[in-house]
Amino acid sequence: MKLLNKMIFVCAGLLLFAGIRLTTVQANPLAQSTVPISFSRGTTGTSLSGALAAGGVMNYTIRASAGQFILVNLSAANNSVRAAIRNNTQTQTLIDRPAGNGYFWVGPLTSTETYILQLFGSPSTTTYTLDVEIPAPIILNPGTSTIMSGNIVNRRGPSYVVKANAGQVLTASLPSGAGYTLTVYGLQNGQVLQQAASGASSYSGILPTTQDYVLQVVSSNVNASFNMNVALGASSAVTATPVPTGGATATANPAATATPVPATNVPASNSVVSFASGASGATLTGSIRANQSVVYTVSLARGQYFLFNLSAANSNISLQLLDPYGRVLSDRRPLNGASYYAGLPYTGNYQVVLFGSPTDTTFTLYLDAPVAVRFGRGAYGTTLHGTAANRPVMYLLNARANQRMTVLLLSSVANGAVVQIYGLQGGQVLLAGSANAVTYNGVLPASQDYIVQVIPKSASTNYDLGIEVR
Repeated sequence: MKLLNKMIFVCAGLLLFAGIRLTTVQANPLAQSTVPISFSRGTTGTSLSGALAAGGVMNYTIRASAGQFILVNLSAANNSVRAAIRNNTQTQTLIDRPAGNGYFWVGPLTSTETYILQLFGSPSTTTYTLDVEIPAPIILNPGTSTIMSGNIVNRRGPSYVVKANAGQVLTASLPSGAGYTLTVYGLQNGQVLQQAASGASSYSGILPTTQDYVLQVVSSNVNASFNMNVALGASSAVTATPVPTGGATATANPAATATPVPATNVPASNSVVSFASGASGATLTGSIRANQSVVYTVSLARGQYFLFNLSAANSNISLQLLDPYGRVLSDRRPLNGASYYAGLPYTGNYQVVLFGSPTDTTFTLYLDAPVAVRFGRGAYGTTLHGTAANRPVMYLLNARANQRMTVLLLSSVANGAVVQIYGLQGGQVLLAGSANAVTYNGVLPASQDYIVQVIPKSASTNYDLGIEVR
């Protein structure tokens, strides 16, 4: 079959002229409210509460600077609220969490702007409480110290964050006997070094890993002002590579007691994953011995999205994603299904670590780095050429609610491939592969990233994929 060489809108018009009915998904825009978040002077966070109407969306806006972190703790009835953080134009998703309560964070932020924290309601009206924190940065060179000033407002104390290397000595001290206590934990891996509940107003210890550390001031005072002395010593025994700055999104749990395995403890059984020519991912199968781990290394580029889908004989396998510098991007947690990481912070070798259950377990792991679709200046569409062999090829593009997407697939082999389309953040399937369709024409239901998959029905097929959004 002669491959498609014309633009997608021409082909779509011919299809409509020929009387071929294209699938249409009607838009269902959700009612939205927008509330700006501000902090009291001298503080670094605030608590908010409210109610989400059935299917509603609440937008909170918050101003943050490049290099800062945004920490969020969400609590909603029945664990039913989904949360996301996006940039001001909603063209970049920093994190999009499935519905559920808990703690998550993004950063270091790559630009100074107003960010959007979105809450998505469940099928019924839902109440929620939201805690938002932007820790004040502490910049220290080894062997130096500083004094940080802060305020207690309505018994809420500020938080601070300092970047440090494994083996360095971190010391922080608040006025003793004045109602102040201190929590210290690692931001990336969630390891708690000291709980405020211990009653200690100071901390001094050798840091276990290279990462950002959060110092959270807790006070029994209703309103007060304080000074905190912070010092960072030189490395006591370990020479660590400083972690460069860059954007990252992840989840962590400062209340956790279990520490994810850092990069230095990754077992020697490390398999390098490479994608076949023209492919956007790889499918891996294997087994994990009881309480052992398996590591896969894959080379990825800064800004890429990374999707992983794990299918295991039981649901007790945990997955962890490490960046090229050993920092935890996706915290270790049980996974038996799909998840993803939006916007990788660096170009380099990433490690996917699977941790086994108490029994031997077999698994299948699907890894994908979707090909980003970009239109030329002033263009509404593009045509992509490729080869699909044995597994789907995945494309990713960002689009807004109420825009119309048109897709047309032509294969070099009769019935050689079909199209599947779904929203990455919302999970809504616009066109299922089981429909065996090669065309789509519909109004998009939400502003988000969309996945377009070319699914081969034969061993191998060349294809032209036309995509138009306007």
